[in-house]
Amino acid sequence: MCWPPHSRSSIHCHDTSSCWVAAVEGEVHEVQYSLPLVDKRFLRSCASNPEAASGKCGALRAAHVTSMGKPGGAQTTYANNELGIHRIENRSNEPAITLHIYAPRLRRMKIFRESGEVQLVTVDHEGGRSAGRGAAPDAPGSEGEGILDVAAWNIS
Repeated sequence: MCWPPHSRSSIHCHDTSSCWVAAVEGEVHEVQYSLPLVDKRFLRSCASNPEAASGKCGALRAAHVTSMGKPGGAQTTYANNELGIHRIENRSNEPAITLHIYAPRLRRMKIFRESGEVQLVTVDHEGGRSAGRGAAPDAPGSEGEGILDVAAWNIS
């Protein structure tokens, strides 16, 4: 993934997948958060619409920050839902590149907003391409046009 200067991902989980992130070029920070509680509306939404549920979550609390890419520093991180949720940030004035590996393949993830909203998104793997469903409700033009829709994924 390419990270323009001062960009960051949404805060998200990887459902049942583990995620390894490697700094390829530049410097990024991984911010891990404790997994917040979700409301009953979200749980009901997951049961009735498992591809694009939405609801509310508790407060997001940063638990750990790892700097990756500096000489002599960490070059990789690992995340799964048992450890918590995370975001990747490029805090520098230079672009950065990371490599993300998911096992098993990434099928679903929850996007958590600091406003207290949570959105479940599903990834389809049809014909070797990925298309997202259930993009964030506040994402302009997000009619299921990819899980990494810029408006849904990145925060300005």
